[in-house]
Amino acid sequence: LRMIASFNRGYRGYQLSYRTCTPAAEIVIRRYLEEGSKIAREMTARYAN
Repeated sequence: LRMIASFNRGYRGYQLSYRTCTPAAEIVIRRYLEEGSKIAREMTARYAN
């Protein structure tokens, strides 16, 4: 749960930095979500067994 909370805090930090939906903000959000998805897949693969 700490890792999820940390990820969410980081996401909220981006939200504070990018107050409007600019092209740069969209890129950052997309990359951040892709990274979160990758981490979730890797954790599932490692600990699901």
